[in-house]
Amino acid sequence: MIPWQTLQEIAQLKEEAALTELGWTDEEFEVKLSSTPPGAVAPAAESAPQAVRGAKPRAQGAPAENWVAIEAPMVGTFYEAPAPDAEPFVQPGDKVSYSTTVCIIEAMKLMNEIEAECKGTIKEVCKTDAEPVSKDDTLFYVDPA
Repeated sequence: MIPWQTLQEIAQLKEEAALTELGWTDEEFEVKLSSTPPGAVAPAAESAPQAVRGAKPRAQGAPAENWVAIEAPMVGTFYEAPAPDAEPFVQPGDKVSYSTTVCIIEAMKLMNEIEAECKGTIKEVCKTDAEPVSKDDTLFYVDPA
């Protein structure tokens, strides 16, 4: 039987790292802790905006050669608006500058405002609201022209 303290330490590590699943194996034991059923999306933090908008991104087709990608700087959950009942930070056709906030990525229960870091016009939103994102995932395409 696995020592109770070891099990508590594994559970605490899972919670502190905001993981939805954690496995641990040694010579005698194998433990798998999961907060959600396999294939389900983990619930967002209570303070996080909830998905209330359309389920599909507002894609406009394949990106043009000169479009610039705004990529996720971290792993987390993409939010297109500051609150569930608010308008998205940006939409296709909106002009952005280097310091324009384009979205929020929630990572480890912290809300991180993501800036455009380029100048141009938003051409495509590549993620849906409350969608999990990985580091370097393309979030938006911007036409710098």
